Amino acid sequence: MSSKKKLSNIPTHIFMGFLGSGKTSAILNLFKNKPADERWAVLVNEFGKLGIDGAIYQSQDIHVKQIPGGCMCCAAGVPMQVAVNQLLKEARPDRLFIETSGLGHPLGVIQTLTSGSFADVLSVKARICLVDPERLLNPLLLQNELFWQQISLADILLANKMDIASSEALEAFSHLADDCLIKKQVISTTTFGELQPEWLKLEATKGRDKDDIAHAVIKQAKDYKYSSVSISFPPDRVFNETSLFDVLSAIENLRIKAICRTESGWVIINGEGARMAVLPIQAQQHSQFDIVSQHGLDQQSIKQRLIDEFVN
Repeated sequence: MSSKKKLSNIPTHIFMGFLGSGKTSAILNLFKNKPADERWAVLVNEFGKLGIDGAIYQSQDIHVKQIPGGCMCCAAGVPMQVAVNQLLKEARPDRLFIETSGLGHPLGVIQTLTSGSFADVLSVKARICLVDPERLLNPLLLQNELFWQQISLADILLANKMDIASSEALEAFSHLADDCLIKKQVISTTTFGELQPEWLKLEATKGRDKDDIAHAVIKQAKDYKYSSVSISFPPDRVFNETSLFDVLSAIENLRIKAICRTESGWVIINGEGARMAVLPIQAQQHSQFDIVSQHGLDQQSIKQRLIDEFVN
């Protein structure tokens, strides 16, 4: 009986970025050009409890393991190690992608993946951080400790969503790039999270530790608290798409992700503030809504407002 080949030096790509920066879209774009003879897998963490990003990956037949509900850094101990080991055992990937939470401290994730039993199994490549330039116009973001840690740990810093970025936002990103105390291997711009294939070949910068990151936080950072609401509905409930968008846009939010059944079919909704983007998706087992805000959220009130948009 032949034994399976021991896994070693699996190229591993860590994606960082604040809520709504486009991490999921970037990874999905890479999968479009995956070599047919390679197995790729994704470990994804979400702040919400329902695992909507995981459902999006699964809809594309991508082998994914989820750590929902909280930040991956909080689970960077045993829970994360278990999830990575399960994913490696089940998928035996030739390449691994890690999508960290937009509200998570990625340093603990990096330390977990580069030490202990993973040191010889995973080969962590250049760390990628995506930024939505429009978010840089919000002073609260520039005071956020999580944001600065993500920027500081990045080897590749990308301004995403160039198709909707204003001149003021692009200037803000230029200042951000100039202010980085830790040198980047790549500073560039992109649209729809499209990455250059050669960036995946870059090695991670060695020797960065907590002191490096602390010195690189050049703004007065604050650790903000966030609230989230996760709501699901049976698949037979159908929403009025137009008025549903109005309801979601009216909620003061940092991020909204939803998979729901509307009159035009099943859709994915990606929302940031009043901006809503919609894409079709195959039928799901539930309609799901994950909402994140820096303000308190009344789950019962939001649920009732969503129920009011049922058309059946």
